[in-house]
Amino acid sequence: MGILADRLDNMVLRVTSPDNMIMAKVEKRFTVTLAFRPDTYERYRPTVLEHQLARLGTLVWTGYQRGYYMALSEATGQKVTGPRPTWDPNRRRFREEQAATVFKAESPGGWIRCENVGMLNWQVRLKSGALERLDERTFLSEATETVRRLIADYRMKMIVLKDEHYGLDLPPGLRMSKGALRPRPAR
Repeated sequence: MGILADRLDNMVLRVTSPDNMIMAKVEKRFTVTLAFRPDTYERYRPTVLEHQLARLGTLVWTGYQRGYYMALSEATGQKVTGPRPTWDPNRRRFREEQAATVFKAESPGGWIRCENVGMLNWQVRLKSGALERLDERTFLSEATETVRRLIADYRMKMIVLKDEHYGLDLPPGLRMSKGALRPRPAR
């Protein structure tokens, strides 16, 4: 395995929500664990929890990106703080589409819905009655699975976007765009 892959596999990111009551841990690239501080889950109002989870999502993604660029810096021996500027119009279009792509996920029980654009501007919605009907452990299980599904949506859409822009020659059955099957556009 290469230096970058090793660094990313060993990177551990810990982030707390703005109110300091929810913790997220990311390890092994995309394995996410969520936890509430003791005796806080029961005190949340739905709209406040939605807001805290949405902000936490943005903070986790931003932290992951920083960690990625630090790992890339270590692997290349050059300081990398973000994407390189590019004069390549195809790469510019790819980045523009990446930033405009909507990623969505819903928890297995339908209690939590998450959506964002370009992995920023997160929105979290709880189904009415979620906090009254789900204990903390069940809620965290639903939330963690929602994050896992969102990451899967992100990864699939990025593969498709790379195929559209860089010609990965994916099998036709894998060519999905914005969640719908379609053939790759002709070049």
